[in-house]
Order: sequence, then C-alpha cells, then structure tokens
Amino acid sequence: MINRIYLHFAVVLVFLTLGWIPYAFTAEFHDEIVRDYTVKTLGQLQIANLRGGIVVQGWALDRIRVTAKRRAVAASAEEARKLFTALDFRYRNLGGGVELSAEYGKGLEIQDRLREREQPHTSMEMVVQAPARMKLSVWAVDGVVSVKNWNESVDVRTSKGSVLIQDVKAKLVSLVCPECQAVIREARGGSLRMMGGTESVEVETFEGDQVYIETSTGNQTLSHVSGEQLYVSKSGKIAGRNMKGRIEFQSQKGGVSFLDSSGFVSGRTESGDIQVRMREWRFFDKALIESSKGTVKLALPAQFSGEIDLWSVSGKTSNVFSVRGSKEKGIYGPEPLNHIRGRVGDGGEQLKLFSQDGDVALERYL
Repeated sequence: MINRIYLHFAVVLVFLTLGWIPYAFTAEFHDEIVRDYTVKTLGQLQIANLRGGIVVQGWALDRIRVTAKRRAVAASAEEARKLFTALDFRYRNLGGGVELSAEYGKGLEIQDRLREREQPHTSMEMVVQAPARMKLSVWAVDGVVSVKNWNESVDVRTSKGSVLIQDVKAKLVSLVCPECQAVIREARGGSLRMMGGTESVEVETFEGDQVYIETSTGNQTLSHVSGEQLYVSKSGKIAGRNMKGRIEFQSQKGGVSFLDSSGFVSGRTESGDIQVRMREWRFFDKALIESSKGTVKLALPAQFSGEIDLWSVSGKTSNVFSVRGSKEKGIYGPEPLNHIRGRVGDGGEQLKLFSQDGDVALERYL
C-alpha cells in the first residue's frame, strides 16, 4: 500500500456565524492512498461511492489498483488526520466478483457515524484501474463518473453530476441518472440504454443493435449512431446527424431533427417542429411523422419510391415529387389541396406526414 499524505492549506474559509461575527475557521486537507489487488477470476466489478466521484480505467493487467483521493474539512492538521482514519474503502471478493465501496465513518461509534452523515466533513474520489474484461457496475450519488477503455458490459447508476463513458465495447451500456449531464463517446456493441432527466445527453458514435434514450427537459444531441433507435423526450430537443438504421421518436413539446442520415424515421411530437433530411431512405414499416402544432419537413433522395399521404389541416402542404394521384375520394368528396395522396416512383410502403396546425413539406434531398 502506498500512502501519500499532502495535508495543505489550499484553504477554504468556512464562517459559522453568530449574527455577523465569524467564530470558526476551517481548512481543506487532502491525502492519497494507493492499493493493489490480484484478480483471480474476471467476474463482475461493483464500485460504490456515495460521497464523491468514481473514475474507472480499463487495462490488460489481471489486478486492480485503487487510488483513493481523500478530502477533509477540519480546523487543524491533527483533526484532519483523525478524520482520515475513519475514511477508507472496502475490497471484498464476492463469488467470482469484486466489490469496492467507499467507507465513511469507519470505526466510529454509531452516534459519531450519524453525526458525520448529517454534517459530512469528508469525501473521496476513487480512481480504479481494472481488467477491462470484467462486467462493471458503478453506483454514485453526485460525483463525477467516468468509464474509459472498457470491453464488457457497463451499468452506471447515479443521481446528479456528470457522466462520461468512452471507448467501450460491450453487449450492454446502461446509464440511469435523473440530473446528469451525460456523454457517450466511441462505443459499440449490443445495446445502449440511457434514462436521463433534466440535463443534456450526448451520444457521439455508437454502433450497435438497439438504442433507447429518454429525457424529460434535457436535450438529446446525437451523431453517428446506428441500430434500431428510440428517442423519448417530454420537452427537450432531439437532434441527430449522420444517423443510420430504424429511427423512431416520441416527444410532447420538443423540436426534432435528423439530418444527413440514412434508413427510416417515424414518430410524433405535440407542439415541436420536425425536420428530417435523409440521404438514403429504406422502409422498415409504415412511416408516420406527425406534429400537432408544429411544421413537418422531410427531404428524401430523388430515387425514393412509396405511397405518400401528406396532410395539413390548417396549414399548407407542398410536395416536389411526381405523384400518381389516388382515385379515392374523401368521405365528403374530393380531397382538399392541402391533402396529397398517391404513388411516387414504383410505390411501396406508406409514408404519412401530418400536422394539425403547421405546414407540411416533402422535399428532395440535395
């Protein structure tokens, strides 16, 4: 074990006031401990830290190195040393797997442990280097979480903060965080599942089979994502570029755009605008792109073929493709000018664009 202590006064002033008169002075102290463990079997690695960040780096060695960067707020170096004695982490072998967890209040009486929990003076960042072939589970609360260079499944659960998952090859990448700013970068494998919330979510390059991303007010920014995809948002924007595969979306108020993409797009939003530009189009099923109050614009390649149904109830409808019109009539007679139906090219599956109040346009991708 390596124990590097560098207590210092890179000082934080904390004024506990009685009226306006400060009566207490505290400083921030730091130290670092490093421990190595031999890994006998490459099972699951579980890491938990409820008061600080977790950084995980995959490597090829069959051992785990844990670097604990500890922090204490105290009135003196002596008091800080006492706090550090109660701040450690636990390493346990669990039937083919390993559990790493930060321990706060180690060795303290129950009253002191509860007091420390209510008014915490310590925290820890755990930096873990481990075999990249272990299944990884990370539990945090509000610290920074980072996972890099991993070759097995990754499951991250936290409440808020920031999350980065990068250079991962896995059957499953799963992230659940209601208040996290999250980034997935350079990942590939089976499935990507992200349950976000109020903060932004970004995916930059994911090659896989299935993608599911959900936010409430947080924006979703996507690029170079492939597979069977579903994006869900309450009011955050959904914006993708250079996407590939079957793309579906559901939104209440957020705008939606998929640009310079290939494959298939279908979905609806209540009030946001929809803009889709596809360099290639391939039907996976019938396609419906709908906004109740917003505009709908779809640009398709010149060689597109299909049965189109374009309709804006209160807005304008436009189309640049040659259409062989349907002989069917509406229930009240001939279709109005803002409802265009018919066959484009050799025909095929149905493509329907609809807006209650906004304009609808079918354009050519240039």
